[in-house]
Amino acid sequence: MTVNTAKGTSINYVTKPLFGLKLLAEWLLFGTGLLGANCVEGAVWMRSHDDPEVVDKIEDLTSAARESDMEIISIPGWFKDMGKTTNTDPNVDQWTLGQIPLRPSSVGKITLADSSPFSPPVIHANYFSSESDRQISIWAFKKSCDIVKASGVFKSWELPKRADELNDDEILEFLKESANTCYHPSGTAKIGAESDSGVVDTNLSVYGVQNLRVCDVSVMPRILSGHTCAPIIAMAEKFANMLKGEYGSVDV
Repeated sequence: MTVNTAKGTSINYVTKPLFGLKLLAEWLLFGTGLLGANCVEGAVWMRSHDDPEVVDKIEDLTSAARESDMEIISIPGWFKDMGKTTNTDPNVDQWTLGQIPLRPSSVGKITLADSSPFSPPVIHANYFSSESDRQISIWAFKKSCDIVKASGVFKSWELPKRADELNDDEILEFLKESANTCYHPSGTAKIGAESDSGVVDTNLSVYGVQNLRVCDVSVMPRILSGHTCAPIIAMAEKFANMLKGEYGSVDV
């Protein structure tokens, strides 16, 4: 969702011609400026099951009673299609909110396109295939509308128009048209018993393939409710210690 905001409240101006050179110079000379930020520095974690209006519509897949199941991120500018689409007017101030279901129940798949190792895989994300995912996404959209209207900088709706007037079907249609990955794909080589569709064992060895191990977010049976970077670092440290125990010191 993107809205138009009060003057001076966004960073759309960075899309002006040659402005990127100014940002680069500031970073190289002083180590400051927008190139030192990721521009997504505000977020809120929410729990749908704290809302009695939707508690019966959404499956609770969290691992703790008070764990969040939705994240809403704040971007102080126009953002669409993972940055592939740019704003046409850098002088307009805008604000984008993105919603991320943290414990989705929809399951996609990755398959081989053919026998060539150079062919990209076929990825079917299968977004919104479960009713629970559809309901929590609609709920989060409405919460985003509430956040925007309470912000004090909101001027008008941009994408979609009249967002707070849409019915559930219209909200879902908009979300389906605008959904993207959020860089945390996981679970495609899960750890577990081979009889339970596991791909790696507890030593991270791939079943049926000698001398091949996997240590990344793909071995998680389910994605966790936070961002994946820190847990993967912890897993990698643990795996490194496992390898040290198996092989001892190795001259490189």
